[in-house]
This record gives sequence, structure tokens and C-alpha cells, in this order.
Amino acid sequence: SNWPLGESANLKKKFDEIFSATKYTKALEHINKLKKDQAISIKEFKLKVETLRVQKDHAVRIQTQHEENSSKAAVLSQRMVELGRTIAEAQRVINTCDGDIVGLRSLAVEHGKLE
Repeated sequence: SNWPLGESANLKKKFDEIFSATKYTKALEHINKLKKDQAISIKEFKLKVETLRVQKDHAVRIQTQHEENSSKAAVLSQRMVELGRTIAEAQRVINTCDGDIVGLRSLAVEHGKLE
């Protein structure tokens, strides 16, 4: 009479071992799947990080070029102002020379009349 109960207890124990092993196997499979998914995510994030790093480096280069070009533009603007002053002074000298030339021509004409 104890034999079926004893067998039943062993049977239950075997079933518990089988189902526990199944749960463990499923848990391992789930962990491996999560690990693969995380590896894929990490790879994607690494690519994004590299892309962002390249874009940041490019932005820094552009910013540096912008600053250099702004400095050059300021220097050239100042140079243009200086050249404008030089041109104005040269124009004043030309106008003075033109006046002198007109005066000399009129003197030459008077001198030619006197001879």
C-alpha cells in the first residue's frame, strides 16, 4: 500500500527536477537572447557614437575656420580702410598736381604770347 505513494513521491520529484531543468534552460535561453540583443544595441550605439564623434570633429574644424576667417576679415577690413585713406590722399595729391599742371599750361600759354 505504501508502494504507490512512494512511487508517486519519486514520480513527483522526477517531474520537479525535469520542470526545474526546463525552467533553468528557458532562463538560460532568455539570458542568451538578451545578451545578443544587448550586443546588437551596443554595436549600434558604438556606430552612433563614432558618427557623432566625426560630426563633432567636423563642427570643431568649421568653428575654428570660422574664427580664423573672422579674424582675417577684420584685418582685411582695417586694411581696406587704410587703403581708402591712402587713395583719398593720392587723389588729393593728383588734384593738386592737376591744378599745378593747369597753372603751368596757362603760364606756358602766356609765355608763348609774350614771345
